[in-house]
Amino acid sequence: RDQPRSRGLGDVYKRQNGARQSQRAHYTFGPFCLSLPPGWTGAFKDGVHTIASDAHDAAIQISGFERDAPVTTSDLYGMVPEGADKLGRFTLSSSGLDGFSWYDAKLEIDMQVMRAGTSVLAISIIGSGEEDKDVVAEILGSLALIEETTA
Repeated sequence: RDQPRSRGLGDVYKRQNGARQSQRAHYTFGPFCLSLPPGWTGAFKDGVHTIASDAHDAAIQISGFERDAPVTTSDLYGMVPEGADKLGRFTLSSSGLDGFSWYDAKLEIDMQVMRAGTSVLAISIIGSGEEDKDVVAEILGSLALIEETTA
């Protein structure tokens, strides 16, 4: 007898996860790229890249600059304001970028500075309520350094 094969939940999850990945947009700025979930977009205005969604209260603002020499850990630490709350050091394993994160109580926003070679990124996470923390972490966790290719 021919009977349709029943798919297990693992098969269903794999198909859904693949579909989710294909729906993601990529936002590229300089040598960096972010993977954005459906509904999230990026725009550049007045030197700041803003990643936002109409369906979420949170927004991510990114600005950056280049230095003449590679950025050191001491350079990054010098960008952290005195008295920063919840200071932590991190490394994004997917891209090798590292930096510091902290909470700015005066501005009521989460901040990060990170480096890649001679590039520095300053990231502000605005209005991130509990319901938005996971998606913001997912977006920032996707930050990747684009490998330069030579022709």
